[in-house]
Amino acid sequence: MKILTTFHLSILLLLVGCGDPAIDATSKESMEHSVQEVRESLPLERRPEFDEAFKLLAFNKVQMDDLLVESAGGAGIMQSKMKEALHGKTAQQIIDEAAVILKQRQEELDRTEREAKEKADAAERAAGLALIDHLEKEKAAAEESARQLSRVKVLKSNFLMTYKGYSRTRAVIEMEIENQTSFPLARIDFQATLRVPGKSTPWCSDKFYYEFPGLVAPGERASFSWPQKPRTLWESVPNHREASLSVSMLGIRGFDGYPHYTATSFGNDKLKELTELKEKYESQ
Repeated sequence: MKILTTFHLSILLLLVGCGDPAIDATSKESMEHSVQEVRESLPLERRPEFDEAFKLLAFNKVQMDDLLVESAGGAGIMQSKMKEALHGKTAQQIIDEAAVILKQRQEELDRTEREAKEKADAAERAAGLALIDHLEKEKAAAEESARQLSRVKVLKSNFLMTYKGYSRTRAVIEMEIENQTSFPLARIDFQATLRVPGKSTPWCSDKFYYEFPGLVAPGERASFSWPQKPRTLWESVPNHREASLSVSMLGIRGFDGYPHYTATSFGNDKLKELTELKEKYESQ
């Protein structure tokens, strides 16, 4: 039994003695010697890999605070952490542990980038949905304004010229409207455009507003004349008897300015933008 035990012990010592060299960080001298020995145990082509892994492992647990303490004459916290990370490790163990650290760092980087992207995507979607809501309200307001404006019917729109003898004195716009809205009208804003025969473009076109002396109740009609300022295109129109006047509503107001509807255009560009935003964000 004693012979067998001694034999096994001899084999164990032999195996230990033949193992890969490891770093001995118990002293500065043993550290320098063992690092050199561990490095030289590798083939030449693997030594650069070991050098990078050695630096990574040595400084992996060193924090900025440790560097500050070290530079202030501390008790070697940085060296202690470096020795702890390297002591007793072979070249392969150092390379393997460095690979694990690199993998963990990459995974952390990927996670950080993924979270940042998710946050940015969420913020972009929130902004997109907010813009959709804004455009939807703008579209609804434009449609409602168009409906209300269409309920003020222009029954008559004439252009005439007043005379004193054979001399023109004043250009006048005459209009008659009917209020088919559900509220009394206090004011209308309109675009008046005058065309003359033989001219492809309007002779003149201006925006006007008229405040009624009294409110025009729903279902009521109102007529008014609108003299134009002297020495304007309205007064100098040729063949005024053959001129044609067209009127379009730009705005209507009730008592004290409420409700107030204004002609606004929700054009094709905005409609395209709204459609694309809804396709992109509402389906997510």
